[in-house]
Amino acid sequence: MYEIGNGDDKLSTKNNSELNNLDRILSNSETDMNNFIGDMLKYCPCDAVIKKQRIYKAKNIKRKRKSKTQVKQLEKEFKKNSSWSKEDIQRLSKQIGLNRDQVYKWFWDNKKKSDF
Repeated sequence: MYEIGNGDDKLSTKNNSELNNLDRILSNSETDMNNFIGDMLKYCPCDAVIKKQRIYKAKNIKRKRKSKTQVKQLEKEFKKNSSWSKEDIQRLSKQIGLNRDQVYKWFWDNKKKSDF
């Protein structure tokens, strides 16, 4: 892995040595550009959504479908109360065996459907 910088993303005269290090790596004829770019994309700070997508692709994680009982439980809760708090989402995720993001996404999608 190519190590560049100290976590400070701002360009300034203070981190000029990191820029010089980057220039040295890029100018070196032995640098494998595919590995270099892969490492930069994998380890450099970026938008959280893009980073999450890269992690899922790297781990080759497949989307899990919700069971019929899980969907019924979500629908039942949504009929009772159509505005969920973070605590509600957390409670439901533990209760029905889904992660918090799956419950939130289901809630968000159904909230948008009900707005039409």
